[in-house]
Amino acid sequence: MTSGASGQTANEPAVLVVGAGPTGLALALCLARSGIAVRLVDRAAQPATTSRAIGIQARTLELLDLFGLAEELVALGLRAVAGNIHAGSNRLVHLDLSRIRSRFPYILLLEQTETERILTEALARCGVSVERGVEVVGFKHDSSSVQVQLSKNGAAPTAASYDYMVGCDGAHSITRHGLAVGFTGKTLHQKFLLADLDVEWKLPDDQFHIFTSPEGLMAVFPMRQGHRLIAETREEPADSVSGRSLSQLETVTRRAAVKMKLSNLRWSSFFHVNSRLATKLRDGRVLLAGDAAHIHSPAGAQGMNTGIQDAINLGWKLAFVLRGDAAAELIDTYEIERYPVERGVLRNTEMLTRMVSLRASVLRRARDLIVPPVARTEFVQKMARNTISEIGISYRRARASALSGLADGDRIPDLEIEPDHEGRTRLYSVLDGVRFTLLVVSKNESGIMPGIAASIPDRIARVIFARRVLGDVPRDLSDWFCLIRPDAYIALQGPLTQAADAVDWLGALATK
Repeated sequence: MTSGASGQTANEPAVLVVGAGPTGLALALCLARSGIAVRLVDRAAQPATTSRAIGIQARTLELLDLFGLAEELVALGLRAVAGNIHAGSNRLVHLDLSRIRSRFPYILLLEQTETERILTEALARCGVSVERGVEVVGFKHDSSSVQVQLSKNGAAPTAASYDYMVGCDGAHSITRHGLAVGFTGKTLHQKFLLADLDVEWKLPDDQFHIFTSPEGLMAVFPMRQGHRLIAETREEPADSVSGRSLSQLETVTRRAAVKMKLSNLRWSSFFHVNSRLATKLRDGRVLLAGDAAHIHSPAGAQGMNTGIQDAINLGWKLAFVLRGDAAAELIDTYEIERYPVERGVLRNTEMLTRMVSLRASVLRRARDLIVPPVARTEFVQKMARNTISEIGISYRRARASALSGLADGDRIPDLEIEPDHEGRTRLYSVLDGVRFTLLVVSKNESGIMPGIAASIPDRIARVIFARRVLGDVPRDLSDWFCLIRPDAYIALQGPLTQAADAVDWLGALATK
């Protein structure tokens, strides 16, 4: 592999990705599929065997669908179509996730071990494997490269040079520490225990349930095998990794006004909740993504999803710059776009954690009175669905178009399109995650498509002609063009008479 703007020679890795969790794996996959030579290292000798993050949101599934992975994940996981917050025998909130405007109207509950396995296998099909037992022991960077000292299984360090380095190495990131980047925020007062076990009860197992009580919150998530239980605790075990025994866990079930029988404890642990955000995501040629950049409460199952979406936002931009198809300034937009998203995730997860963890009786009574009628309104239901599913994430730069109801920077819905001489198909089925797609919609081709297609190199964009578009748009669109980014957000759109602007827009990438 070669990289046009890179100082590397053929087949030498242009990018070092540090950390082989979901974020690092997704980033390496995006780069490899884009033709960029990438090296992925992880200090752990073996992949983790515990379940860890279990929730995959609709937007993450849409993005992984661009790489052909969503169907495999969905086939393995369990679909949670609703979420509930209970206070005693009263249900404060019922969030109907089946109304998410996506092909994936649910939270997919699947162990992180399986998510990582599927990403690892996809990466292997691109000829890239995870190098385990490899630790970054030092690095320095200048305007042209990153020089890294790497140690394998504790051996003497060896030196290597890369065009870019991305730290996806978790909350205790060596990359972030090496950059001396701040990690601002706080440790919340709550302490939590977590367990994977079996729960026998009468509540539906296609929904997740959060119980709030004066003793602290408790949550139960269904899994394909058993359940995940999370509960606030005031006592920290002597060994904070060991968690609790089954008999100790049974005491927290009294917080629910429903009988629960626990059995078959498979794994438990204990953790403090931190809510922290790196002060910046980039220092020259070194970048941060995933937990290396942000950590927060597990409320809403946002962490792994935010990391994967960091990776896919960054991956295509690095690839375009390294191939010489975009100026280096394109990478600046990674922090511009993702930092507000990450800040919003911290804000929302802190707010949700505090709301369900209230201890003061007067505050609890006020919450229990106010929340139910407000939570039932369509406005709040829609806002909550879009937030938790992450389909509401937008990099909007202007007002919505009167023609489409969408704005540049918005997520492009998975529209139904009707290509010429073909049956209807989903838009996302023709996107590939590594190139732009220029969607040209017109009932009459009128010679415009061949001229535009001939002026755009195939490695940069694919041109799709459709006679009409149906789906999640205000009206049946015609005589419209939409330039779609590799990560399925709108770059540019407008009436068909201005379709040549898309060619100019792509050309300007290399000169900005």
